[in-house]
Amino acid sequence: TFCVSSLRPDDRFNVISFASETRPFRPSLIPATRENIEAALADIDKIAAAGGTNINDALLEAIKAKAGADGDRPYMIVFMTDGEPTVGEREPATIQANVNKANARTCRLFVFGIGHDLNTKLLDRLAEDNRGAREYIEEKEDIEVKVSSFFRKVSDPVLSDMELRFPSADVYDLYPKQL
Repeated sequence: TFCVSSLRPDDRFNVISFASETRPFRPSLIPATRENIEAALADIDKIAAAGGTNINDALLEAIKAKAGADGDRPYMIVFMTDGEPTVGEREPATIQANVNKANARTCRLFVFGIGHDLNTKLLDRLAEDNRGAREYIEEKEDIEVKVSSFFRKVSDPVLSDMELRFPSADVYDLYPKQL
């Protein structure tokens, strides 16, 4: 709700809810007009936790939406989940391969895992491989504080696509591998 409410008029967005199946709010990205934001907020209010957790299909659906995006604009996926894959593709290595193949490093994937029943190894790899970050939120923590802090950072990036060079030194064990 905070992220959608904070979109700027020149932003484009979509919301994809998922459980056993994915359900996009709209078939493609839409402009962040007042009308679209209000409609999305009404749709978000109807989302209820039910069924399984189809991580693979949810992420592939979000990446597919990039096809309608402007190539000069950053494309970010904010992925919120309360579990591990229980429906559809469940094998973490296959999910990771599917997402990496579909993405080809064009989208940044930011993961918010909520609760303690998470496959953190999978979520860590998805965020790292796809130039994003991850945040885990305990059930008693305030999700709005963490999400709003994240949103403020990504909505006005100071640096992006950074590169670090070591012209006269051999470097190994660099962490993170991608800045």
